[in-house]
Amino acid sequence: MKAQELIIGHLLPIAATVAVLWLVYRLLFRNSNRLHFNRYFLLTSMLIALAMPLLGLLSGLEVPQMATLKQSLFGGTMLNEVIVTSDGQPMLPEVTVTTSTQSRFSVWQVIAGIYLIGVGVMTLLFLIKLGRLVVLILRSPKRKMDGFTAVFTGKEQGSFSFFRCAFFPNEKVDPDIMRHEMSHISHNHSWDILFAEVMMILQWFNPFIYLYKKELQSLHEYQADRDVVARNEQ
Repeated sequence: MKAQELIIGHLLPIAATVAVLWLVYRLLFRNSNRLHFNRYFLLTSMLIALAMPLLGLLSGLEVPQMATLKQSLFGGTMLNEVIVTSDGQPMLPEVTVTTSTQSRFSVWQVIAGIYLIGVGVMTLLFLIKLGRLVVLILRSPKRKMDGFTAVFTGKEQGSFSFFRCAFFPNEKVDPDIMRHEMSHISHNHSWDILFAEVMMILQWFNPFIYLYKKELQSLHEYQADRDVVARNEQ
């Protein structure tokens, strides 16, 4: 894949869709109390953004103008030449493509290189965070609970969950905090964050994708708090 195609044909459509759908969410849905709808709107928005390059490819196969535009962007300049014969009748225009000479490293290649370096750095940071969680699980005392594993870290930090594991500072856990983390586990919130982390790796340069993750985390907390309140009112 050429560097221009990577940037213009894949990264920019994803980035633009992420931004537009975030603005739609911000204007229409963010202040509503429909937590489940808001959560799935954000997740679906990221899926739609990932599908945009495929939609562009399909439209390019069907629409000749799209192929002409891509050629002018990626390959060179399209020149139309009209030839008039001696009897005054014009011939069909002839299309010629002139490709510009490129230096050893074009601007597009430099931009693509910077993007790939960013992807590498973000991937490394993600793997470090994941590795620390795995080490914490392996080294900490654990107890099998109803539907999840409680991990007692022995550290002065807040409680949190990761897939089927709930992390607590010690074994003296407040029942409401326990229910809060159980709610996160039952709603599979870790899958949302994992998806958002992957999107952050692919779109690390896009400030809107960080807003998606932050908003998902807020929705998760609201959902868990609502579940705890509902349980206490029973």
